[in-house]
Amino acid sequence: MKELLSGPYGAGKTAECLRVYRQWLEEGMRTERILVLLASARRVSWWRQQLILPQAGNLEIYTYFGFIQREIALYWWQLKARQPALKGDDPLFLSAETAHYLVTRLVDRAKAQGKLLKVVATTAQLAVQVLDLLNLIAVNGLEEEEALQRLLTGWPAAVDRQEELKAALAVGQEFRQQCLAGGMIDYSLAVELYHRYLLPEPNYRQELLRRYRGLIIDDAEELVPTALDLVLQLLLKAEQWLVTINPEGGLGRIRGGAPELAWARLQEMAGANCRQIGGRPTLPQIQEIEASWRPELLELIAARILELRARGVEWDQIALLLPVSDAILETAIENWAQRQGIPVRKFATGWRLLDQPLVRALLTLAVLAHPRWHLAIAEDDLAHSLALILQCDPLRARLLARELVRNGVEELDLDQDQLRRHLGFALSERWERLQEWLRSYRQEPGTIAHFLQRAFGEILAPLPLQEEDLLSVRRLLAAALRLPRALAQAYGDETQPDQAFIQMILKGTLAQEVLELAPWVERGQGLLLGTVSSFLDRGFTAEHVFLLDVTAPAWWQGPAKELVNSWLLARDREAEDIWQDDTDQNWRKEQANRMAWALFSRCHHLYLGISIYNSQGIEQEGPFLDFALSLAQTGGGADGN
Repeated sequence: MKELLSGPYGAGKTAECLRVYRQWLEEGMRTERILVLLASARRVSWWRQQLILPQAGNLEIYTYFGFIQREIALYWWQLKARQPALKGDDPLFLSAETAHYLVTRLVDRAKAQGKLLKVVATTAQLAVQVLDLLNLIAVNGLEEEEALQRLLTGWPAAVDRQEELKAALAVGQEFRQQCLAGGMIDYSLAVELYHRYLLPEPNYRQELLRRYRGLIIDDAEELVPTALDLVLQLLLKAEQWLVTINPEGGLGRIRGGAPELAWARLQEMAGANCRQIGGRPTLPQIQEIEASWRPELLELIAARILELRARGVEWDQIALLLPVSDAILETAIENWAQRQGIPVRKFATGWRLLDQPLVRALLTLAVLAHPRWHLAIAEDDLAHSLALILQCDPLRARLLARELVRNGVEELDLDQDQLRRHLGFALSERWERLQEWLRSYRQEPGTIAHFLQRAFGEILAPLPLQEEDLLSVRRLLAAALRLPRALAQAYGDETQPDQAFIQMILKGTLAQEVLELAPWVERGQGLLLGTVSSFLDRGFTAEHVFLLDVTAPAWWQGPAKELVNSWLLARDREAEDIWQDDTDQNWRKEQANRMAWALFSRCHHLYLGISIYNSQGIEQEGPFLDFALSLAQTGGGADGN
């Protein structure tokens, strides 16, 4: 078979992919001869869980990036021969945290030289924009000069930022040279190396096209242009293939996804072999819940959730979704839910590692264990961490934190200033045991990864922990293992990698999004809490979905930042295209349309939470609410109650 299968969310496209995969196996095709490309690593994990086979070879199931990463590792020496600037005996694939930190250092250096000073974004935010520029240039197959001209000629707002744009691209190129010289591969460099040096090589391409007999591509609307290039080449030679696409989907356009381009090219490839399944989803009943302030709105939502529970609705059929990641709001909601007796199942959304309490506790222990680093830590953060580590009340934790800060985080003598009496005997004893542990570690120090493993195993592991805590520690350890090598390859002996790692996390460097489904989300019982994009990306469904703050501007975001515009950098944009106000509004409406229909297909009841004022007392008038209601009214299903 060779077929392009189109349909909306929930039409059964993924189920058809799994059925066809199993059918090919029954017909004698080996697993290592079937390539499956999926839109996210979470879906790769889910697929592998579904394929419990009595006998199988290697499962060739990847994301696009996972696939090219594997190919770069396998053909490293051939790549080095074609790109002499590439060094290293083996590739070091950078995590998001490490890439962000390295670029942040370069942004700091550029600012010290008087560059990028007119940009309003913080250094950390600017580093993200530099990485976004590199990624968008790579996945659209552009040259840097072409990208710069697109931004300058098609974006009136960019004319006044010409020097900043050039400086940001220069930072990106400096980062690229660091990566090449150190054999460090981030996302953009992986895409460039594969498509510029490996895929065009005749022997490699011939071997690749012979490697697979069957090809399955699920959710092709999420493909970036370079991934589409690869898929189209593979489709030409595969004996059998199945590609699924939702022409109205594609929520990754801001990251370079090209749903319109994919739909056009794949239709052309499939010809008559196109089949559609499913129709527009049955619209959910939509209700508005309105309050003046967010706390009041949360109380109204809580009352509605408890009412649903009283009617017998299971927890796993209720979800509360936020427009964007917000650790402060998430904590407030968790505290609110706890007061209401509502259990919460939070799914990770790629917040900063620093936002995780157990990570903060480990960082606190690292600062206390290495006083010679002279790392600053806020008294509030120190108090919160000590309360967790020592299992004590906030007041005494703050007293201890104040004395530590005053003493330069050196050891404390509890008999001075009657500290022992204020802390109490039990807490004083726990603190002195911790000081003894820190003293013992300083006598035989190790790498930061070794320290974190030891601190977790000997101090924090006995505490009552959730699976979410364990996952955050695993993310921290993964970053700790990568950064020292990256710093050594980028800067040699110029920096102390262990100290730099702690500084990186303390600065709030972005955390890499979790790549697998969190186990507590799969089997726990509680209200689902996360962002709408994560909810949709994970393929979750719930009978009742509550959206928080639907009038907030975050529901109506466009693709343009100070120095980045993904619309102008898209491959299917014409050179003369101009980004204007009406272009911006059309883009937002189209993306909101995709999001709304995706939500409509995932629930039976949709509750639009409206808080008139935000937490700063500013009236919220984002248009997503009116847009969603108008969409629903054109197809029925709205309920104003």
